[in-house]
Amino acid sequence: MASDRNIMAQALSKTQIEKQAIMDSITDPMAYFQSPDLVISWANASALKALGTSNDQLFGVKCHKASWGIDAPCEDCPALKTFQTGARHAVEIVAPDGTYRHLKSFPVKDETGRLLGVIEFANDITTIKQSEIRIAQSEEKYRTILETIED
Repeated sequence: MASDRNIMAQALSKTQIEKQAIMDSITDPMAYFQSPDLVISWANASALKALGTSNDQLFGVKCHKASWGIDAPCEDCPALKTFQTGARHAVEIVAPDGTYRHLKSFPVKDETGRLLGVIEFANDITTIKQSEIRIAQSEEKYRTILETIED
């Protein structure tokens, strides 16, 4: 019996190590929530680096508080929508720090389809959005010049 428990403990430990290695290999910040209160259950290395913290320091901290220092979830929070609908969601936001983020959330379900939690990815798309804005401004500038010339 003791050896069975030892084997099971080793298998669980190996599974945890594999899960963490897989999650840490993902370069986008990622966090897992087990309930709609958005308390972070765990985060990958990229998220920890972005937040300047460790998994131990995140224990019991809500996503919006850890990420932005705010007391309420982001407007249109995709993780909350996933908890409500059981489906994946995505949204682009301007974060409180002025950066642009593409937030994507995915349900984690058991074999019966029961929702166990939600994984959320937070891609920093600031450079892309700033380029889009500059292109739009340039197009408007040249459109105005052409309209002036045609008159």
